[in-house]
Amino acid sequence: MENSIVKRMDADEYHRHPAKGSTQVKAMKNIATYLHEETDPRTETPGMHRGTLTHAATLEALTEEQLALRHPYEKRAGWKKEDHQLALRIAEALRKHPLIGRILKLGDPEVSAFATLQGVECKARIDWYQDLDDHKKISVVRGGVPFAVDASAVHLYDLKTVSKGVAEQDAFSKYVGNYGLHVQAALYYDVIATVLGSPPARFSWIAVERDAPHLMAVHAADEWLEIGRKIYRQNLQNYRDWMQMNVSSQEHIKNAGYSEDERVLPVPAWIRQDYDYA
Repeated sequence: MENSIVKRMDADEYHRHPAKGSTQVKAMKNIATYLHEETDPRTETPGMHRGTLTHAATLEALTEEQLALRHPYEKRAGWKKEDHQLALRIAEALRKHPLIGRILKLGDPEVSAFATLQGVECKARIDWYQDLDDHKKISVVRGGVPFAVDASAVHLYDLKTVSKGVAEQDAFSKYVGNYGLHVQAALYYDVIATVLGSPPARFSWIAVERDAPHLMAVHAADEWLEIGRKIYRQNLQNYRDWMQMNVSSQEHIKNAGYSEDERVLPVPAWIRQDYDYA
């Protein structure tokens, strides 16, 4: 697929597309990890199911009946009625927030995008794509952009449901670093920028807590994007280097783990400080 942005692409179609998504690109830090996840993908967890339900209830404004039709109650498969109801409560709280409520009134949910970065075809799934210049002309189509879009009016939002206390600024900053959200953000931002021809105005996270009263906040990625960009670019380079190796070298890398050699384990700075060891 050429560089393009596609509205209303089915989630399964998006995931089947062979372009590399953020999970794959993050895994490319270690090629063995990447190869394992390609052949043995992770199974969905109850937490993933709750996130899916919250996205559908919030971004698509699905009712309880519509949620149940899309994801029928089935405890063994992880689809519980109480999770459906929780998603609806979170969606209602988000729409009542003075800023987030305004954001959700203008934009498109689950927008897919495809672009080649560093010679590797990559993909992005934007939770909420907002064009403040003219919402009605966002329908960028497959195979390119057939009209002028002012990228400086485009805002990208990623919805994250988190544990109690994590939506707060300092806690969410740690969460971003721990889970590599900045790598995903930078990749998504650059995929969109490549299609549009210039950078969007901003990428932000909407963080909302699962537990009542569902405290929430909007956090602009800004500086995080440059850090994430350095990481994803290095990971793509790892992948390209591996692809250019001969079969024997590829197998060697796959089985080498983190290192082929024995290495001295350094003492981290926080241990040195705790024990007053210089």
